[in-house]
Amino acid sequence: MAKEKLGNSTEKITKNVLTKFATHYANVACPLFTYQPKVGMKVKKLRKF
Repeated sequence: MAKEKLGNSTEKITKNVLTKFATHYANVACPLFTYQPKVGMKVKKLRKF
């Protein structure tokens, strides 16, 4: 009986921690993929044909 309670509480804690972990890394990874640094004026002038 104690083993079942320990298993259930461990499962809940593990699920909660993994959900928070995945949410954190999903929120951190998105700006890394979509980040576009500002382009200087010299580079902008080179692009004009």
